[in-house]
Amino acid sequence: MLCHWGSGVRGPGLGVFFLLFLGCAKIGDPLPPLVIPPDTASDVETIRLADRLQIIFSPPPQKIQRVELYRQCGNPPFSPENAELLGRTEVESLPRYANGSRFLLEDESGTKQTCSYWIRFVDGRGLSSPFSNTAAAAPE
Repeated sequence: MLCHWGSGVRGPGLGVFFLLFLGCAKIGDPLPPLVIPPDTASDVETIRLADRLQIIFSPPPQKIQRVELYRQCGNPPFSPENAELLGRTEVESLPRYANGSRFLLEDESGTKQTCSYWIRFVDGRGLSSPFSNTAAAAPE
């Protein structure tokens, strides 16, 4: 006979083995889904062209659905939390800047005040990135 049934661990030792083994298979509490918002823009800058202002930035590595542009004008200090939302632009509608790897948004308000601009990226789940770096523009 090649195998002897019953050889090996017996009696109470077998019970302890099964209790320890079953403890290893315990499934823990479910974890919440990993929620990662889009990266923030860190290279936002402004360029003045006649009576309009271009806000230029690079897209994040993640897929985004739209870009939100914020502006605050007047006397500093400026804060993105107090800025007004100028608009939302879907990614498919974003014009490319001259070099092709960056995008731009325009502010044609012709304001004669010092203004600061910020952008936020929003993904398909509605998650927003933190505000970008500040891009300031002084009047002409």
